[in-house]
Amino acid sequence: IDAALKEGVEVLRHLISKGLAESSRRFNNEQKYKHCNL
Repeated sequence: IDAALKEGVEVLRHLISKGLAESSRRFNNEQKYKHCNL
């Protein structure tokens, strides 16, 4: 059970960090477009 739990935590961490990177990239792109439009 412990091994499965650790694996699940690793997967969650990976997904969260991936999601954060993706959202921050999207946010940066939006900021760039706003800046260009001004």
